[in-house]
Amino acid sequence: MKRLIRLVLVLTACLVLSPACNSFIGPVNDDIPEGMIFYTNVQGLTFLFVDGEGNDLVDYDDKTTWPLASPDKMEPASRQMAVERVEMTAREDGKVFYIYNDNCNAIAKDLDTRHWGFTTYLWGRTLEPEFTTYIYAGGGLDSLRVGFDYLRAGETGGTGWGVQVNSVRYNDVEVFLGNENGKVFIQKPSQEQTIVKVGRL
Repeated sequence: MKRLIRLVLVLTACLVLSPACNSFIGPVNDDIPEGMIFYTNVQGLTFLFVDGEGNDLVDYDDKTTWPLASPDKMEPASRQMAVERVEMTAREDGKVFYIYNDNCNAIAKDLDTRHWGFTTYLWGRTLEPEFTTYIYAGGGLDSLRVGFDYLRAGETGGTGWGVQVNSVRYNDVEVFLGNENGKVFIQKPSQEQTIVKVGRL
């Protein structure tokens, strides 16, 4: 029920999407409501999980290997349920996405590397400059720390308020700014070690 309420609030708030898909315009008023959970995305930001030799850690046939992202930490039973309901959607270019975790996460074959790429919503809470999303992948728990700018009426080019992503840090490594192809390689030589590489392995 909480997810449904959040979705209704976000859909009500999302009147206009920016061309870069990294901001949304809120309700038409001069004030930004405080403490409202929202989500957005950064178009093209894709995470690829590999082992120490560069082999794919995501196995389509083994859903326990599918990465999961959530604004809250999840118990093992909840993580298992999150990958049970999967929807498939195909783009015009032939790329196929498998969408799961209440439509918040997806995997698709990266056409360049042939690895499974993972995409996720980025969560936030209004007026907080940063928010942490938790990533379960490769047998470990990682974090996405997202920084936001809040734009008031008039600054957004309209009459509402907006949110814009200004930084995305995976385990404290900046992966958004200067990332030309949007790819982020998360290399896990062991469950205790994670190496973040931006753009290429």
